[in-house]
Amino acid sequence: MQIDVFARGDLPISFASDRFKRKFGLVGRFDLLTNWVVDSRAFVQWVTSRTDAIFSGLQQPGVEEFGQLAIVRRSTQEGDGKAEPEPRMIAALFPEPRGPRHVYRVSVRICASTADSRIMPDCVMVPGSERVPDKIVMPSPLPPGRGASGKTMQSL
Repeated sequence: MQIDVFARGDLPISFASDRFKRKFGLVGRFDLLTNWVVDSRAFVQWVTSRTDAIFSGLQQPGVEEFGQLAIVRRSTQEGDGKAEPEPRMIAALFPEPRGPRHVYRVSVRICASTADSRIMPDCVMVPGSERVPDKIVMPSPLPPGRGASGKTMQSL
């Protein structure tokens, strides 16, 4: 599931995938991502610090894993109670800056939580076409050139 946020304040949402909307409830443009996140301070600080570092030249743009975050399903029908928060693995694409800091957008990928936080099986980053970097590298515990089954992978 993907959601794009402006990297400022409480992370206003500029885009939410259909999967996110089906799973966690409808999203209005500029709703705050922090409304869906339990104890969002650490995540907001992480996004802000990474963004500031990119704009100051101390860090390169790219994909980074945050770790687990508890996401709350919002009620979509009258009478629905809020469901328990679901722990999810979070990764974010920090693209090359193309404008001023206040309009910088980060793509957040929300993945199934796993027992091993280093493995994110359904977390393949698919940014919008206007933000596709030359190369996206996600860390993997697998040997280079090998798939999960141990078979050699073909390059496309």
